[in-house]
Amino acid sequence: MHARMKSNLKVLVVDDDARYLELVKFMLEDAGFDVYTETDSRRVPQRLAAGSPDVIVTDVLMPELDGVELGQLLKINEESAVIPIVYVSAWTGVPERELPRGAIRLMKPFAPQELIQAITRAVEESTSEEAQRVAGI
Repeated sequence: MHARMKSNLKVLVVDDDARYLELVKFMLEDAGFDVYTETDSRRVPQRLAAGSPDVIVTDVLMPELDGVELGQLLKINEESAVIPIVYVSAWTGVPERELPRGAIRLMKPFAPQELIQAITRAVEESTSEEAQRVAGI
């Protein structure tokens, strides 16, 4: 992915840990992404009404509405269903959540480059799937 392409990408990062969000926001902004954050996954659908990001990075283990449930909720709406999602979590001491088929998953802790690669892959796969859908493949 070209640096110019990255600078145009809007990323919504969802995690209930505000300190973690600030760290991820700094890493991604340093790499040229436009980054928005949300600590309450229940507010994500309303945030999307104001404008959709190119990709969502969400923690899996959150109170109230976890990342997998958030992904399921977003897939119900036609507009948000096309937004690629990267699922991140430490998965420590908690039974592993089953992620959607083909989901991009990243284990905490991760290096900035690993997150950037996961975002890039999610966007590229989503773009490829959309092109195939439009072409009727």
